Amino acid sequence: MSHLDDAAAEFARMSPQEQQRALGALGLPERLQKEPKEPAGTPFAALGSRPSRRKRQPITVTVLRG
Repeated sequence: MSHLDDAAAEFARMSPQEQQRALGALGLPERLQKEPKEPAGTPFAALGSRPSRRKRQPITVTVLRG
């Protein structure tokens, strides 16, 4: 493994606080935290925003006894 791979593996093992300190020490901006999306009005509202799946065709199985 290269030194870059070693550094990436070490960074991945750090806690989020340690990662922030390491980025700050390098003069890099802090990572932006993902903002939570607002929950949908109903549990089924998320289903409406997804494209509908095509109807699945039944599978025919033939059993051979011999």
